[in-house]
Amino acid sequence: MTMSRRPRRTFTETDLLDGLREACSPECYRALLPLYNWLKGRALRYWFGGSEIPTANFAFLIQGKEVRVLNLSPWGSEGQKKTPLLEVNFKNLVNASVSHDVLRRFAERLADIPDPEFQKRLNQTGESEFPKEPSIWLNTALPQPGAVETIQRAIDELLSSASGTSRA
Repeated sequence: MTMSRRPRRTFTETDLLDGLREACSPECYRALLPLYNWLKGRALRYWFGGSEIPTANFAFLIQGKEVRVLNLSPWGSEGQKKTPLLEVNFKNLVNASVSHDVLRRFAERLADIPDPEFQKRLNQTGESEFPKEPSIWLNTALPQPGAVETIQRAIDELLSSASGTSRA
């Protein structure tokens, strides 16, 4: 018996932004757009994907390698209220051999994001010292003062520390 796979849907930036607009509170969406545009400009590469929901993936140049660090999506199943999430991919950073000190500092910087659930997820450890893919719940975090800037500083510091250089 052959199992048929459901075809993957191809999503676009319009699909992503429409999904985020629907999932975000007005305050969250206003804060998200500048962050989203900043990430597009800062990433080595970004692309749209997802099988059931639109997702933007952001890869950065880290230690000479392209590493997918962030995923942005209006997460949720069909017919459910969607939750806008920014997923941080520590698993890929560990696989790229980013040093423990750089990862620890990145996690500490991200812990300043005003999202108590994200802070809890950052502090949960399994087999490794870092959670694999904790998500920032954007409706909670982004409307808070300084949240966008905290994310931007954390990414800039990660890139500077992991590459040994800084980018203005």
